[in-house]
Amino acid sequence: MVIMYQSSRILWRLIGRRLVTTRYLSLVNILSGGELVPEFMPYFSSIDPIVGAIERLMNDHDELAA
Repeated sequence: MVIMYQSSRILWRLIGRRLVTTRYLSLVNILSGGELVPEFMPYFSSIDPIVGAIERLMNDHDELAA
């Protein structure tokens, strides 16, 4: 599982960065107290890091099982 958030670039720059003070937004990561699932908070540049996270999970069977 990889979590991505979509929002307006302008709203994120003006308001979002100031309001979001937590490290994680997904309930899975908040409850675990760490990053179990990679999160990409409003991500506006290349999709390469997202694709890389998905490929890493699909190719690493131990991490996928965990």
